[in-house]
Amino acid sequence: MSLTAMTQVSRGGYWNTDPLPLISDVTFKSDAFGEEQTAPYGGEQSVSSPPHIDTLPDSPYTLRLPIPVRLERQEDQEWVASFEEAHISMSGSDPEEAMLLLAADIESAFALFLTEEEALSPRLTQDFAVLRRYIKEG
Repeated sequence: MSLTAMTQVSRGGYWNTDPLPLISDVTFKSDAFGEEQTAPYGGEQSVSSPPHIDTLPDSPYTLRLPIPVRLERQEDQEWVASFEEAHISMSGSDPEEAMLLLAADIESAFALFLTEEEALSPRLTQDFAVLRRYIKEG
């Protein structure tokens, strides 16, 4: 199943208002729920492992390593999922939505950086290098 959400994501001055595809079955593990349970979207959660993204299904890219994620609940009851090393975060109404949006944004950023590599600022070049450590084409 494929979902779509409208977002405005800032990447060093670049605003993306295109529909953002959501990945409906990202596999992740999270201790944010306080107990071991099966998450919707095909993910798994475990008290023993920190949150991370294991796969980018229906993507032309594969992961070399699991992407570490920081999950935080905000005062307004929103959840923020961050891949801090690459300076990418997304928020959602629950941890699953935040993780799905983050996974989709990571994939979107990687695709953009591949096509615009020569025009990237020094900071975005560093972020792209981080993404390349975790993601590969094909």
